[in-house]
Amino acid sequence: MAPVPDPKAKRYDRQLRIWGTHGQQRLENCSICLLNCGPTGSETLKNLVLGGIASFTIVDGGKVEPRDLGNNFLVSEASLGEPRAKVVTELLQELNESVSGSYVEEVPEVLLDNKPKFFSSFQLVIATQVRAESAWVATAAAAMRVATAWETERGGVGVEAAAEAAAGSGNPAAPREHVQDA
Repeated sequence: MAPVPDPKAKRYDRQLRIWGTHGQQRLENCSICLLNCGPTGSETLKNLVLGGIASFTIVDGGKVEPRDLGNNFLVSEASLGEPRAKVVTELLQELNESVSGSYVEEVPEVLLDNKPKFFSSFQLVIATQVRAESAWVATAAAAMRVATAWETERGGVGVEAAAEAAAGSGNPAAPREHVQDA
């Protein structure tokens, strides 16, 4: 009789071939926070959910608007006026039942100002649609020792690696790796 395949091995077969069980285990232990769930953030988080992350939390204070319908495939006309974080969270959870999802209806900058420790439980914070002149993402990443990736409203991107943030550079607010593509 043939061995019964492990359902997890079957689901993540292609990934296991690329980075092996150790890599998949690290992904399955990862907790991610998404700030603003526009099209870039939603698509990024969808790919991570399909990959089998442990959990995610979306922080977004906006409601689904007509402009979201043409560029964010996780919202629909039926969700107009509903909290964007709630709608995207519910649909992402349908894609992979082994991933835990939650949301916070709050403007990310306000949450960072009022509860900065909130972000310290995540291995990665992905910030999308942030103002280019706002340095709060890099500052928060360095202070909380959390890996952070962000996209500005004008298409610029930046990365703050957790290991580099944890090592410190004398200036905890300075991003260690930053690329601006505007």
